[in-house]
Amino acid sequence: MQFGDFWVAARIVFIDDPEWYYASCRTKGCNKKLKLKGKWLWCSTCDRNWGDGTLRYRVKVRVVDLDGNAHFLLWDRECLDLIGISADDLKDTHTKGRKGLPKELETLIGQNLLFRIAVRKEQFQNYLNAFPVMRIITDEKIVEKHAPELIQVWDRDLSSKLELELTDEDLWDIERLNEDNSIENGTVKRSLIDEFSSTQSSKKSKDSVVKIEKETDL
Repeated sequence: MQFGDFWVAARIVFIDDPEWYYASCRTKGCNKKLKLKGKWLWCSTCDRNWGDGTLRYRVKVRVVDLDGNAHFLLWDRECLDLIGISADDLKDTHTKGRKGLPKELETLIGQNLLFRIAVRKEQFQNYLNAFPVMRIITDEKIVEKHAPELIQVWDRDLSSKLELELTDEDLWDIERLNEDNSIENGTVKRSLIDEFSSTQSSKKSKDSVVKIEKETDL
């Protein structure tokens, strides 16, 4: 169990939440989600009311590598880099007669990326939390350099990694762990690659791994 920022190589296999955007505060530098307060949208940080907010991406995806799967949370900057269109503009074009997820979001599925994720204490207090993504690297040559096995594997070979889901028994165990404030005997674990920094490209990066698996499999 380690806290900190880690670089993880993984493939996006599907969008895990249909709510892909949120209305944020219009104050410059404030991205806080607005809450409905009477007839207005209210920012708890700025304590200001707005008629509407700035739409920003908040996309929950499921990613897979050769050892397991996990939920990652993509924010506005990363989605803008990947999709090339703002959430505001995408919603405007998508609402014209189309249902389901925008096709632009579906283009994320199948992409092999390097994700810089934040691992915090709350991830181990509730295993259903998604790992927030702080940065992405899309350059295929860089991804292949650090995770060649991920580039070469076919989707059908990764499909088995999605079969392991949290059961009711697992959820009961997680609740018990939360009460006991104990992690060591948990039913789920995640293994992360060592941190990789673009400013220290001379350092050799270890093979990347993302895992969510039962300890009974050890």
